[in-house]
Amino acid sequence: MASVQIVPTYVAITGIRVLLIAVLRTLSVDVLAELVDDMERRVRLHSESLVSELARRDELDFGKEQRNQFIWLLLRVQKRRHQLSAQQRGQQRLTAATGDAPSCQSNAGVSYYCYYYY
Repeated sequence: MASVQIVPTYVAITGIRVLLIAVLRTLSVDVLAELVDDMERRVRLHSESLVSELARRDELDFGKEQRNQFIWLLLRVQKRRHQLSAQQRGQQRLTAATGDAPSCQSNAGVSYYCYYYY
């Protein structure tokens, strides 16, 4: 069987820029345990940071959803008000044309003149 040659790969480990796999094999169990503890500490730190950032993203998404829902409801109310206003204008014209009530021209609620259709 042919021997497998392990090409040394670079591994970044806490505080030490780069270690070769061959160097790791020469380290004592205590040093390796210390490196493992340090890596676990860093993983926990990054996990906490990730959870915090995900929670912040969820809060921002919720706020965006709330704003979008408010805008949608506001547009719906404005559309309904516009429809009612158009209906009222149509009813005023119809009433004025049939002679049931006076047609009043006004500006900002101040009546300038009224006339009846006969």
